[in-house]
Amino acid sequence: MADVVKYLELKDEKDRIELKTKFEDILQSTPPVSNRALRRFSQCRALYHQLLGDYENVFNYYSKVVEWWENNPKYREEEFYRYIVDTSNLLHAYGSKNKFDLLPGLLNKMENSSPKNRHDKGIVFQKVAIYKLIYHI
Repeated sequence: MADVVKYLELKDEKDRIELKTKFEDILQSTPPVSNRALRRFSQCRALYHQLLGDYENVFNYYSKVVEWWENNPKYREEEFYRYIVDTSNLLHAYGSKNKFDLLPGLLNKMENSSPKNRHDKGIVFQKVAIYKLIYHI
């Protein structure tokens, strides 16, 4: 279990099978109709696939989460910190899929965002700086 917390991935095939079996019924469900629930649905799916080591689906679901934020600017403004966390998860997914060519576009969006407080400005600076370094390395 400590490895899951450390790496956010199940390394043992037995654990992967147990996870799939446990959530099989839920995973067959259709996406919710509620706008906010749709974001949470995609986040949960992304984390589920991350635990399985299925980075293609991690990338796809985090892309949907960030797209949700883009389609809901009022929520993005109100919950800017959550937007940055979700965007950072997508940046990580880009790196996991070796899609480094996609980093600059998302980093530019983050840099050109309008955080309202010092904390959020600091988080944006931190995330942008880290992923720019990764991109240039």
